[in-house]
Amino acid sequence: IDSHLTHTASMLKWYVLPSFDGWVGSAAFGAIGDDVADDTAALRMMLACGARRFDFGKDKTYKISIADGSFLGKWISGEAEISGENCLIHDISPGYSNNGPFSQIFWGQGTTKLTCVGVDYVGPVLATPDTLLGYQGVSFVRVTHGARNTHVVANLTNVRHGIHSGDYLLWDYGECDGITGNITGEKIGYPIAIYNADRVYVDITVDGHHRCAYLAGGHYSGGLVRA
Repeated sequence: IDSHLTHTASMLKWYVLPSFDGWVGSAAFGAIGDDVADDTAALRMMLACGARRFDFGKDKTYKISIADGSFLGKWISGEAEISGENCLIHDISPGYSNNGPFSQIFWGQGTTKLTCVGVDYVGPVLATPDTLLGYQGVSFVRVTHGARNTHVVANLTNVRHGIHSGDYLLWDYGECDGITGNITGEKIGYPIAIYNADRVYVDITVDGHHRCAYLAGGHYSGGLVRA
């Protein structure tokens, strides 16, 4: 048994098991995906259930709200695969601070493989993009502590970082390897912000950024930028 969803009206507990190939779906945990219901708790339950393959479905918009400095899903070691078809996370969080603690949608700590394809993101509108872009909002995917083999394909709007590896001050948060992907969108402070990571290659097409790419302390990296 990997996790359960409690039906608060009747206090029934529904136990959710992965499919034979290890997938779990958002609907099984109560996520609606209609951009009306708050799906934060349901998505967090799915992402923390112990499975490692997560199906966000097709043509869904998930409204969420998370606290400053927190995350939607986090995995320590192992693999995680996030998949959807034309899905969107609509973040209405009110409290992201200017140059505050990092907030993450998906966070891999020491993961051996993390992929995210088919799930896009729109964050809270920046009051003054000319001063806040790159300093306020979430890291859509963050990998730390020696994570390997990260691949992200996403269209993003109003984010602090698209793909974020490592930390400004904590060197052991880095030492990651093999970060690839395709980041498109608008108002992305740093489409990629990489500290102490090797073999990074990302294709970037972004309208509005603070720095299109930030690479520090790594080797064998490159990419293609259209901005």
